[in-house]
Amino acid sequence: MAKKFRGEDGKVYVQKKPIYKRWWFLLLAVAVIGSLATGGGDEEAASDTAANETEIAANEAETEAPAEATSSEVPTEEAINTFKADYNSIAIGDSLSNGEGGMTYDAAVAKYGEPDSNSESSFNDTTTKISTWTNVGGKFLDTLVITFSNGNATGKGFTGFSFNSDAPEATLEAFNAVPTDGSYTFDQAIAQFGEPDSASESLFGGQYNNIVGWSSNVKGDFGANFNLTVTDGVVTGKAQFNMQ
Repeated sequence: MAKKFRGEDGKVYVQKKPIYKRWWFLLLAVAVIGSLATGGGDEEAASDTAANETEIAANEAETEAPAEATSSEVPTEEAINTFKADYNSIAIGDSLSNGEGGMTYDAAVAKYGEPDSNSESSFNDTTTKISTWTNVGGKFLDTLVITFSNGNATGKGFTGFSFNSDAPEATLEAFNAVPTDGSYTFDQAIAQFGEPDSASESLFGGQYNNIVGWSSNVKGDFGANFNLTVTDGVVTGKAQFNMQ
């Protein structure tokens, strides 16, 4: 029960008890409430009490915010899979046909927002624009790059992803065993090594080209990675660095 006392002025005052929270406590200022007379002093006391309570709530939210921010920096599997599905849906057109049928620049901006950077060049009647978006999958270094020819996508790529994979660690022996004579498909590579961490795709003269790379789950010294060149769905080239 709240403690009551009478002041020298004859008024009755009620003193609230301190409120304790978790391992720290915050002592609320004495709130002067109730009296027989009304006046600006009572209103000011009530206002100060409300302000103190608001400040306490704000301090608690600020204390808890860093933990939430830290967890949000780590992309969930769902977020990664959503990005990959979106990436696969980006249509690219043939460079020789000014990217006809490819995603338009305006459609890309509507989907991903304004690019973080653009580079542009022109030759004859063709204007080429390379647009880059960062942090598109929830990680600080994630990037999405789309190349546009006269406003239509003719190429696309991504870097900075580490897709969740149940595939075994990629070894130099496994890499060396990958054939480049057209008998080994991109789907086989994904089944063996998991989803790639980067890609660079283009369509030129009716031929689909893709350079895909793996930098995580790779056995070797610091920075070990490898990439495969895929032409029309089959592996036609490969390269590695520091693998064991």
